[in-house]
Order: sequence, then C-alpha cells, then structure tokens
Amino acid sequence: MKFWNEAWLKEGFATFIAYIVIEDINPSMELMNTVLSDLMLKAMDIDSFSTSKPISRTVNTPNEIRQIFDSITYYKGCCMVQTLYCYMGKANFQRGMQRYLKTYSYGNANQDDLWNELSKESGGKDIKSVMDTWTKQIGHPVITTKRINATHMQVKQDRFKLDPPGIEAPKSPFNYRWKVPIIVKNINSKQQKTHLLSTEEDIFPITNDDLLNPDHSLYYRVNYGEETFARLVKELNNDHLKLTELDRAGLVSDYFYLFKAKLKTLNETLKTLDYIENEQASTVWDIAAGEMGQLSALIQSKDHKDKWRKFVFTKVNKTVSSIGWETKSTYKESALQTTMLRFGCHMNISSVVQTAKLKFSEWMNGTLVLDKNLYPVMRECAISNSLNDDTFFAYTYQRYLETRDNALLTSLTTVKNPKLIQSFLQDALNKSIVKDNDASYTIGKIAKYSQQGKDMAWNLVKERWSEIFQRYGDNIFLLARLLTAVLEDFSTEQKLKDIQAFFKEKKNLGSGKNAIDQAILKIKFRIVYRDIINNDPWFR
Repeated sequence: MKFWNEAWLKEGFATFIAYIVIEDINPSMELMNTVLSDLMLKAMDIDSFSTSKPISRTVNTPNEIRQIFDSITYYKGCCMVQTLYCYMGKANFQRGMQRYLKTYSYGNANQDDLWNELSKESGGKDIKSVMDTWTKQIGHPVITTKRINATHMQVKQDRFKLDPPGIEAPKSPFNYRWKVPIIVKNINSKQQKTHLLSTEEDIFPITNDDLLNPDHSLYYRVNYGEETFARLVKELNNDHLKLTELDRAGLVSDYFYLFKAKLKTLNETLKTLDYIENEQASTVWDIAAGEMGQLSALIQSKDHKDKWRKFVFTKVNKTVSSIGWETKSTYKESALQTTMLRFGCHMNISSVVQTAKLKFSEWMNGTLVLDKNLYPVMRECAISNSLNDDTFFAYTYQRYLETRDNALLTSLTTVKNPKLIQSFLQDALNKSIVKDNDASYTIGKIAKYSQQGKDMAWNLVKERWSEIFQRYGDNIFLLARLLTAVLEDFSTEQKLKDIQAFFKEKKNLGSGKNAIDQAILKIKFRIVYRDIINNDPWFR
C-alpha cells in the first residue's frame, strides 16, 4: 500500500490468505467455511449502522491512522478479497494476483493498481467500477427478489441498515448503490452463473430451482419473495443437505437480520429453523445459537420467556442430548460438540449442567478423563451455574494463579456470583494478577457473559476511567475492544443516557472514539429491537 488510507489492502489480504493457506494444509478442518461466522457476519453487523467507515478512506492524523486498524478493515477487507475471488473465479484471480505481485514487487501500490492488474485477467470485467462501490462507501445491500415467471426473477437492491429512527447516513459517492455480482446456483445441478446488477433493479434469468449468493460468499443479504422462500424451506425440511452448510447458515443469518430490520416477521424467520433438529454442521449451529441467544436476552415478560425457552429447547434438545462428552473422531464433529454443549449450558439444560459439574469435581480430585477441547466448556458450564457456591471458581482461580494459563482466565469470566464478579473485575486491572494486554479482554468477557457482569463492568469503567485510558488510550485495538464489549449489549434508555452523559464530559477519547459512537448507536438499535421482539405476533 502507498498510504495508510488503504490499509485494508495489506490487512484484508493477509487475513484471507491465512484462511486459504490453512485450508490447503489441512483440508479436513474446512476452515474457509468459518470465514462466514468468524469475519463476514461480524463485518456486516458493524456495516449495518451509519457509524461504520469505508475500508478505503482519507486519514490525515496519527489518531485517524490508529483508528483505521479496526474490525471493519480486517473483516470487511478479507470479505472484499473473497468477493474478487468468487466474481473473477479462482484461476483468473490467481493469475491477476501473480501479475500484481510481480509488477509491484519491492514497491508500493494502491487499490487502483490492484484493480488494473486484476482487470487484465478478469475476462473483460471492469474490476475498478465494481469494487470501488464496495470499498469507498459504507454498508452493503439487501437484494430483494420477486418471481416474474418460472424462468425469470426481478432483483432489487437497497442499503441494508439497522439505524434507529432519526439517524442520517453519511453522504456516499455512489448514493448507496453497488455493482452487485448476483451469483446464482441451481440447487439440483449445482451449476452456477453470474449476473451483474449495476442499477437499482433488473430482471435476470433465474429459475425456481436457483439460490442466490451460494455459500453466502458475497457481501450482501438476500430477501426472497414468498414463493422462492417457501421452496427453500421445503427443501430444508425434506433434505437439508441439498443446500450446503454455508447456504443453510447464510439463510438463517439473513432472515434473523431481516427480522431485526423489520423486513420479516419472527414467524417467517423461524421457518429457517424448522429442520434444525437434524442439523449436524457447527457453522449453522454457531449462527443459530447466537441469534437465538441474542433474542432471548431481550424478551421481557415471563410468559414470552417461557414460550421462547420451550421453542428453543425443542430445537436443541435432540442434538444436545445425543452429542455427549466423548472424544470425537473429526474436527467438524468436535466443533459441533463444543458449540452444542456450550449452548446447552447457556440454556441451562440440566443434563449438560450436571455432567459438567460432575466432571469438574473429577478434575479437582485428579480422576477426570476428558478430551482437552472440552475442558473450557466443562469449566465454564460448572462455574456459571454455581451461583451460591464458589468452589469451582476458587479452584480455577488458584490454578490460574499457579499457571497463568489464559484458558483458565477465560473460564473465570463466566462467573455469575455478584461478589465474585466484583472482586474479579478489580483483579483484572491488577497487573500482578492479569497481564496488561489481557485485562481489556477479561473485563469485556465478563461483560458479555451476564447482565450482572455487564452492569458491574460498566461501573468499573466509570470508576477507573483515568487509569484505563492511560493504559489503552493510544493502543490501536485494546481500548476499542474493551468499550465495544462492555457497552454495546445494553438495551435501556436509562443506560443509554448514563453512557452518553459520561463520555460527553471526556475531551479526549483516543482510540476508543469510534467504538463509543458505534456502541451508542447499537444500544439505540437494541432498544428498538427489544420492542420489535416483544410486540411480534408470534408471542401472542
């Protein structure tokens, strides 16, 4: 890169190549399948709000340079490389990259240089005109489909946004229009074809057997018309393996986000989970469990909570009950096991909780035989479900002091006993107990795990702000990570006012400014989302 404004060229490519290399070294891990949940969906969440930033943007000061090294640069940057990879095709992309690296070896380049070299190997595609619409404005589109006839479909793009009412989006050089590669896959023949949506809407030859954005590999969401959506739900219920793991995961994510944006009802959204008792892919369960957990946290009335818990239990119980604690033979089976046991613990499924406590006791007396990958789940489940007994926490804490093992530190952050939370938060800022670089992570994890932890972590930030800012104010990542974790999950007007009033008095927010702005907007959204959930007809 020639200057910091295009840091994504370095960081985005480095992130993408890391996944590609590991996939090549160990194909059984199927690591590319995790780009969706690890990177893309996190980037799209940030990019759904007007506080996001283009990945190619002007920077003039050292502080602005520090702020450019944020999640959107790394995550969306990686997704833009994947967009090129899919749009151009693997062979053309590789030839274009070889040309680019050879031309600019031992030198600097900007994104226009990259577009120019890739265009020469793209089969006539104008890479710059497409990619500028993705790198020089915030956000991403939602593609809404409408069936015209059996062979053709209308597709329309709009900016997907979760901004609460009254938020004005920053000006865009492209007026929030993208040149969108509409990649289509036939779910029977698996053949793919690509169209380019260059205007607000167009009609393309897309049949009833076609699915848009296969593997959710491109950076947009799809809102299917009723007929097409019903067909996809039917396929899932009849034979969900006709859609790939990432097809299924992407559909679940898209429809929960469409619900958040008031583009779908909860009843429509939950149809993507009709089949999920039979799901054995960890990527799908990671996304489904995350969305169900977020929704659960915002339900207010006891009747609504009871109905939701019953629904979730029917969806997860079969898989949780059958998954067991025995060592699995493959990486994918092990990943699913970890996801389901952790979610079973979160849902307080008694068989999971009691087994975790039993195994923790065996760990304490030295008789435990357990797969090493399940130790964190076992500890977290036992600690978080021992509200009035500090035995498990105390034992883990002592082991941490003896070993300084960060896996033990992470397990401790799941504690829900208010007295233990309070003392552990103070310990997190004690450099003799928790390393400086680990403190922000530890406080953030405590805030993420429980409502008590969230409230107490915020109080800690207020009480010891001067110390926290002195430690992390100039750090590229740590202050932003801490503030994001502590703030963004609040969902009340009272807490919003408290946060706004506190930071309004601070003249210098350093590397935390963007994170604070994003968290405040996220809280405003969660207040709206809370009302969307609790007023949805599904709960009546």
